[in-house]
Amino acid sequence: MRAWAWTLWTYHLPLNELPSKPFEIVCRAMDIHSNSQPDTPLGIWNIRGVMNNAWHKVTLQIDQDYLKTAE
Repeated sequence: MRAWAWTLWTYHLPLNELPSKPFEIVCRAMDIHSNSQPDTPLGIWNIRGVMNNAWHKVTLQIDQDYLKTAE
């Protein structure tokens, strides 16, 4: 049986090293036995959304002109 728990974490991205084209940030959990969350909710989806813990993905695009003016 696999069990997951929420864990708060932070990561600071160095803005000057980020690409100007869109990129994805992906968050997934893994335990000491290399068990991991599924990459999509397709195999675990249910009508109530219970235990729906697939990878979380966010697509970002950095506006380099804005970064230059914000410095």
